[in-house]
Amino acid sequence: MTLSFITYEQLTAHAKKRPVSYLFDLEKIITARDERGVHYDTSLPAYQEMLRKYRPAPPRNGRGAVRRFRDPASPWQAWREEEGRWVADGWLRPGFFADPPGFDPLPGERLATPAFPAADFTPSPRHPVTPSPGDIVIPQGHGSRHEDAELRYALRSIDRHLENVGRVWIVGHRPAWLRCEEARESRKSGESSSSHPRDSRAIHLPYGDPSRSKDRNILAKIEAACRAGVSERFLRWSDDQILLRPLGWPQFGPYRFGDLAGKTAAKRWQKRQLATRDWLAARGLTTWHCDTHTPIPMERRRFLELAAAGRDGWARGDGVTVGTWYCNQAGQPAPLGDRKATMTAALPSRQLRAAVAGRWFLGHNDAGFTPELRALLDGLFPEKCRFENDERGMMNDERGRSSAPASSVPHSSLIIHHCPPTLSIVIPTI
Repeated sequence: MTLSFITYEQLTAHAKKRPVSYLFDLEKIITARDERGVHYDTSLPAYQEMLRKYRPAPPRNGRGAVRRFRDPASPWQAWREEEGRWVADGWLRPGFFADPPGFDPLPGERLATPAFPAADFTPSPRHPVTPSPGDIVIPQGHGSRHEDAELRYALRSIDRHLENVGRVWIVGHRPAWLRCEEARESRKSGESSSSHPRDSRAIHLPYGDPSRSKDRNILAKIEAACRAGVSERFLRWSDDQILLRPLGWPQFGPYRFGDLAGKTAAKRWQKRQLATRDWLAARGLTTWHCDTHTPIPMERRRFLELAAAGRDGWARGDGVTVGTWYCNQAGQPAPLGDRKATMTAALPSRQLRAAVAGRWFLGHNDAGFTPELRALLDGLFPEKCRFENDERGMMNDERGRSSAPASSVPHSSLIIHHCPPTLSIVIPTI
């Protein structure tokens, strides 16, 4: 806990420059009040989110240049290492913000973080505020090579960084360690998730993988969750997507890469994506590449409408790719930019840290899910979350042994190192 203090006079001055939501968000970090003002905890994730939502643009000097600030606590600082501390060095344009990297730099390490426009954190028609908790839907297959450690990290990141979460639906395979309740047949479609407290378990909805197409199975599982009672507004998540910083629902896009028009493909997944492009183009729709491997905001009723009307596209043959198919019909995707780090190959630890620093999302495949990446994630999410049953470290297999050589993950706090015993204690019991 790191406490700070602000007087009522200062608080009034701040509130006059900010929307009413500022005071409601402040309540999340206040620890005590006295006759002079309030004490608040700056170590909470909610505090970092307040900095992003309410900080002003950097003021400029008389020549139009951004003024430099030497105060490391300045709320509009750019985060750079200088003499062992983070300072504002004035490199940001007005209205652009940068976050700390998310982890402490190693000796001699310099971590540059991307900057994002202030509009990304302002509620708008494109970024509406979700008034009630929204659910998360994670279609889960049987293909994990790591005992579903991917899902563990995804759930820990959700539990730590995402506020206003209703229920988390795991649709398909259920890992043995998952703390959940089975979906009930009596659950009404569209039932409000606000009746489910934050400490509730995840909801498991059994569903198989009847198709050879991964995307067909994913779409079928999302449809099943919609029919089983997911909230009207929900996030479609994947087990290999990690949230790296506190975000609110308005910050989830949806996002896109470039246009698929004129693209060619050789791999099976790419061919399926171009078939999705052709299906959309034949209906006069946009053909943005929206399979960005980031969580996608969806609407239950809209999804069911599209699933029913477009079954000829997604439920036949090799199907369609989920993000491109849905977002070009239902969303207004924005460029993804520097919000995400993607790991598709093994990287040295330092290169990996530099790639992840300051990003919002982390996506990976099996080739990128290396011991080095898992060691970094162990440091970011060392504690088990409310969706986990067992007490074992996520990197240990059923026999209690590490699933990766201890020497390859020196920073992991969850590795069991097997050393010869120096002293044995024997306690006979009855």
